Amino acid sequence: MSLHNLTSTSQVQIEKKDHEAIKNAILSVLAIIVTGFFAAIGKKATMDLGIPGHSALLWLSAMITGRAIINRDGSGFAIGLMTAVWGVPVGLNNGIIHNLAL
Repeated sequence: MSLHNLTSTSQVQIEKKDHEAIKNAILSVLAIIVTGFFAAIGKKATMDLGIPGHSALLWLSAMITGRAIINRDGSGFAIGLMTAVWGVPVGLNNGIIHNLAL
């Protein structure tokens, strides 16, 4: 085996690892966006149970599930940020800054 073949083989392995890392990063970003959307929908949805704070069952479960699926540092913060961003088109009747405080 020549040195050239050894070098090209290791480059192919590195490129495969790079493609895998990029694919995982893209899937994580998409999961954060979708989870934020479902959390915003859960924040908007209401269940008439007569218990204060009962709507947290919907949006908080979406955020916890998303954080459990996306095992990366900062993913919980990113999901919260996406929930605030999605809150405007979903109709939470607040601005992004106010949604971040929620």
